[in-house]
Amino acid sequence: MFTRKFLTFVSMLGLLVLLICGCQASPAEPVTEPPPLKQSMQPMLDVEMPADTYWPTEIWRTSTPEEQGMDSQILLQMLDYIDERQANIHSIIIVRHGYIVAEIYFHPFDKHTPHYINSCAASFTSALAGIAVQEGYLEGVETPVLDFFPERDIANNDRRKEEMTLEHLLTMSSGMNWPEFGYSPSSIFVLSEMFASDDWVQYVLDRPMAVDPGSLYNYNSGGAHLVMSIVRQATGMSSPDFAQEYLFKPLGISDYVWSTDPQGLLYGGGELVMRPRDMAKFGYLYLRQGVWNQQQIVPAAWVAASAEPAIQGKHGYSYGYMWWVHQDGFYHARGFRGQRIFVAPEQDIVAVFTAQVDSDALEVLPDSLMEYFILPSAKSSDPLPENLDASSKLRSHIDVLAAPEALPVSPLPEIALRISGNTYKLADNDYGWESITPVFVAGESHAVSVLTIKGKRPEFVIGLDGVYRVNDAFQTIDAGEQIALKGYWMGEDTFVMDMQSLIGYKYEVRIVFDSQGADFTLKSMLGLEIIRGEVVK
Repeated sequence: MFTRKFLTFVSMLGLLVLLICGCQASPAEPVTEPPPLKQSMQPMLDVEMPADTYWPTEIWRTSTPEEQGMDSQILLQMLDYIDERQANIHSIIIVRHGYIVAEIYFHPFDKHTPHYINSCAASFTSALAGIAVQEGYLEGVETPVLDFFPERDIANNDRRKEEMTLEHLLTMSSGMNWPEFGYSPSSIFVLSEMFASDDWVQYVLDRPMAVDPGSLYNYNSGGAHLVMSIVRQATGMSSPDFAQEYLFKPLGISDYVWSTDPQGLLYGGGELVMRPRDMAKFGYLYLRQGVWNQQQIVPAAWVAASAEPAIQGKHGYSYGYMWWVHQDGFYHARGFRGQRIFVAPEQDIVAVFTAQVDSDALEVLPDSLMEYFILPSAKSSDPLPENLDASSKLRSHIDVLAAPEALPVSPLPEIALRISGNTYKLADNDYGWESITPVFVAGESHAVSVLTIKGKRPEFVIGLDGVYRVNDAFQTIDAGEQIALKGYWMGEDTFVMDMQSLIGYKYEVRIVFDSQGADFTLKSMLGLEIIRGEVVK
């Protein structure tokens, strides 16, 4: 559920880190003849689509909501609802009958911006397992997990671990002792340990069992990584090659990054970065029962099993094959802090959200928006009468969100001009941030900051008029990330800066200046202090 970047912040607060080394098993030989699926998965193995079914491999078609039977007024109310809650939503895409009817980007994000989709990646991992079944590499889902790793020495082995199957991993009911959500002196934060280990697969396999497999839902990103390892073991292909050849290439998805473990295995539980339109392609693949351009990419039976409640999960939803299932007939891929891919077969809708909501209350906001606005807006399968007033207001609102108007710039406090151009040395930190030099000019709508990082001195522009300025400076510092910045003076001596990474993460920089130096704090959006310390000129 969490990512390595997030857990780096947590580890800096003193979480335990354990280094566990293991051996890497050799890939299994591919199965030559396709074996049968699990008996309950036999129906709907092939799906016939009308010859004129539209496939957005290269480009999505667009339409007005009314042309696809949706009410613009209700979608407009949805945007007002988001505005009222000041939720940090980054994008929304709504697809009906194969047409994008609403594509909403909240500045500084746009359709070209790739985004961390966090645990939505697990649904992609599930799809790869389904493809491996279809291609004859896997014998279905009832094979015991340990059968895939005969050459490994596995700790804490017992009857329960031997009974754990691939299906248990897919339904997050493995029975492992895996306290992913929270930590205490008696409950270590397992993901930080897994990420710190030399062999993630070995770390997960070595975890002790807590309950019988299949008896209890417990979200387990390590289990999702085991599924990815099983796919590699069964196919004999590297997981990046298998994913590209069998999933991303047929869908026309090329602009993505998926992180790997120390052995080069795609991380099955997260760290997939992709564009919202490509997330919508994946949802559309499932909406069309695994078919793309008249080719069965994912078995239809696998899609059906993914959307079928297998066990009671959290948030009031059931859980299928790494998809969350609603009682109202739709299902979704779910990622930490608001990433979603909704699939609603009855309404013929796919909806995508990217976000970085900053509270548990807002974590469920995309679910509410889907249930109370998007689905109710689908009033007919046929076109609705034009509503020029509502559709015009919707379009105008979307335009303003994409390009907000600048606000009047407040006069700079006296201290801003006094400290402008001074260089402040930062306390030692794990990020290599060495010093900061702010530059303020009276009457300007922006400020400039030179931040020395690991011996380099990128210059950042900071909007002072309420509008983010996008900076490419981090592209030489931190894996090509773009950073958007805006800031304001709080009182006479405190400068606050919002730092929005365009792949999804948000931070706050707060500097309190005085005659001797400054107090500098960098926090994550969840309030975790990353860098803190008094700095001097």
